[in-house]
Amino acid sequence: MVSLTCFSCRESLEDRCERECEIFTKKQCPLEIGDTQVVDSMAFERSSHTIYYYNTVSGALDNEELIQEKKPIIDKELKNLVINTMSLKVYRENGYNISYVYYSKSTGKKIYSLIVGPHD
Repeated sequence: MVSLTCFSCRESLEDRCERECEIFTKKQCPLEIGDTQVVDSMAFERSSHTIYYYNTVSGALDNEELIQEKKPIIDKELKNLVINTMSLKVYRENGYNISYVYYSKSTGKKIYSLIVGPHD
């Protein structure tokens, strides 16, 4: 008799999240979003159960003053994105945070960040 072991059945949600972030980064990044945004990587921080999307903006979006002026609108759009992204549902339901971090291509400086928690 052959014994088959289901390794994925034993994988913790943390392990799954870490693996999915690594696969996304290796296979999809850098991922251009239009002419002004690139998703550079996706990472998982176990200690805070936070999934990070690291992005770089250029062109018209590479403007810290504009980003800060539009922050309430950007916050709302990203929160809606998290709520409506089916692949994040299991993580939201298990209390994980989703963070978006944006860097300026021209200066390398962080110009925006947001953490969407399970209660948002």
